[in-house]
Amino acid sequence: MKLLQTTTTSVALATAFIIGIVGRVDGATLAGNSSSTLSPSAMVSSAYTNTVSSDLATQLQAILDKTVRETGIPGAVVGIVSPQGTWYGASGVSNRETGKAMQLNNLFHTGSIRKAFIAATVLKVQEQGKLSLDDTLDKWVPEIAKEIPDGNTITIRQLLNGTSGIKPVEEDFEQDIIKDPSILLTKDWQPEDTLTYVYGKPRFTGQKCTSVWCYPTTGVTIAQQIVEKATGSTFSSVFRDRVVEPLGLNHTFLGGVDEIPAQLVRGYTDLNGDGNLTDVTDYDLAFSKALGGVVTTNAQDLMRFTQGLFGGELLKGESLSEMLTFVDTGLTFNPYGEEFRYQFGLGVDNFPSPWGATLGKGGTNVGNEAEMRYFADRGIAAVALINGTNIKGVSISDILYTHVNTLLANSQGNNSQSVPESSATGGLIALGAVGLLFVRQRR
Repeated sequence: MKLLQTTTTSVALATAFIIGIVGRVDGATLAGNSSSTLSPSAMVSSAYTNTVSSDLATQLQAILDKTVRETGIPGAVVGIVSPQGTWYGASGVSNRETGKAMQLNNLFHTGSIRKAFIAATVLKVQEQGKLSLDDTLDKWVPEIAKEIPDGNTITIRQLLNGTSGIKPVEEDFEQDIIKDPSILLTKDWQPEDTLTYVYGKPRFTGQKCTSVWCYPTTGVTIAQQIVEKATGSTFSSVFRDRVVEPLGLNHTFLGGVDEIPAQLVRGYTDLNGDGNLTDVTDYDLAFSKALGGVVTTNAQDLMRFTQGLFGGELLKGESLSEMLTFVDTGLTFNPYGEEFRYQFGLGVDNFPSPWGATLGKGGTNVGNEAEMRYFADRGIAAVALINGTNIKGVSISDILYTHVNTLLANSQGNNSQSVPESSATGGLIALGAVGLLFVRQRR
């Protein structure tokens, strides 16, 4: 791939990585610290065939086709499972060079959704008595604990919910990428290499930090190391044994570690903000490997994970309760005329929507973006995946919410009410807000 032909393009690529990593909360302000617990209601089981009315299916597909056509996204897949029925749709292409049509079974890198998968894996290992969320770093990784200020006091729980205060490893790593983006392909980066970027750095001082919280990219990477120490196995094998196989996720892999099947989409980004898209698939995977791997999956598996996780199938009740114990990140925003605090649990967040609180996570790899949401008050699970990033006017949350809103507006024989487009869009912008400062920072 001849991507590094000029200095300008090299810097643009590095900028794209930063944009792809730095994301969800533009107008955020600081607030105090608190915690809360939210219990999920029963999930609706998912079938991977469309069971909504043919008219609604046609309408949802038309919305997706229009979105892809008008925004310039190469391709997208959206899925919704609700009491009103199930719908999956694909649009666009998975490979711009060949023009191959996007399929429902195409694989995407899911960025920071890895945090939810990693947290679930840690909780499964805790259920087997091999570790405790209250274990400190020095018990399992003393070589890392000694390199982080007060590292011997930091717990696994804090690694996963962001209260460890450890600076996000990608921030300084990105600076080296800016200087020489080719290092991503000329060196075999491992998590042990990238972790050195945070050694000796003061806590709660990164660009993605408040006085009480830091985006837990580094935390989940360290948690992977702890899982390996506690089990004596590779994280990839534990992840497969504890999460992938129990849920039957037959199309889910640890990108950068596992071999990825040919169904993987090519990922594209607008490097210079000029509307021209560049294939950055190879660079994206190299960056992900440096952080410990990215969860690579398709829409059906991501939906299955969303249902299995929040529906209580994967984790015991106590474990799920711990995952859904949210801390105040110190970030506030105002999506619907009322102030909300952005809350983070163990690898997942709790975010308001026009239809009540949602549980889930979003993720951006440069070239791929994904979102999984469970609307607890509605019994709806929804996922969206696209293979284009840094495209002007594109919000993965907007795509997901628009389809949910359309489903609710067309629901029959129930009391579901849709939200006016202006209100829904305002919420999308806000959800994309914890998108613009922290979740396009969402590796």
